[in-house]
Amino acid sequence: MKRKITPSVVGLGFILAFVLTVPSIQAAPPVQYMKSRITVKRGDKVVEVREVEFYFTGNALRTLTKCNQQAPNPQGCVDLFYNGAQQVVNVIDHSKKMVMKITKNDLDQLAKTMGPFIKQMIEMQKKQRQQAGQKPVDTSWKFIKTGKTQKIGSYSCTLYEIKRGPQAVGQQCIASYNALGIDETVVNQLFKSLATMMESFTSLFPEGMENASDQEPPTPWVYLLQGRQPPYQGMPLQQTVRSADGKVTVVQLVDAGSKQAAPSVFEIPPGYKVTTIQEAFRALGGAMQPKKPNQ
Repeated sequence: MKRKITPSVVGLGFILAFVLTVPSIQAAPPVQYMKSRITVKRGDKVVEVREVEFYFTGNALRTLTKCNQQAPNPQGCVDLFYNGAQQVVNVIDHSKKMVMKITKNDLDQLAKTMGPFIKQMIEMQKKQRQQAGQKPVDTSWKFIKTGKTQKIGSYSCTLYEIKRGPQAVGQQCIASYNALGIDETVVNQLFKSLATMMESFTSLFPEGMENASDQEPPTPWVYLLQGRQPPYQGMPLQQTVRSADGKVTVVQLVDAGSKQAAPSVFEIPPGYKVTTIQEAFRALGGAMQPKKPNQ
């Protein structure tokens, strides 16, 4: 005798199939994630606070920046979205609801334009030092392992002294990617992709991009961007740097690991105007032109 399949049994089957299959289709795989807090002080006064989230895969990077209104970032809250499949960096300006789209070809053309100028400036500086009888000034960043370890939250880290040339300017505590729950292979894949896109531009800095900054020490990602090994393996859990003008910058890694990212994270925000780098430069040039008096 054949068993009769009732509508209720069929309905239950559809419900079970939906519950078991739909989540696996809709749920995107988790991505690598880090969150940093940057605090800048002058004496006892906090002059800037911002938090930056980093979502990334081997071929994409997105930052989400939250600025404190009482102590804003002077450069504004600007985010980056790198699409490795398209070899495009999108600079997202939330205050203007604009996105500047930068392609590899844009960077190649920019390098061709800037290259002779930068080379001329470097040669001019060398010549001026020679004429004045000055020795070359060491302004390179150095990270010296102290041999001491420290516990910050639930993480163990290794203490490093930070020097700019011969002068000690701060310290940082480094934790390995593995300890932070970050896949180092994904980090290397991402920055290999970025390094390929930016190779013509990074080649403009023969002494290294890390020495182009006068204020903040470079992150290990700056070295990877140039196809070079960082001076240490891992990321700073905490970093404190004192500048010559008395400013103290504290960077803290407040979260790390893998995290589910909403699809919108790796998308251009809706309603934002997308411009090319050429259009942005033309707009900037127009804004800088003196206005003609009314006739």
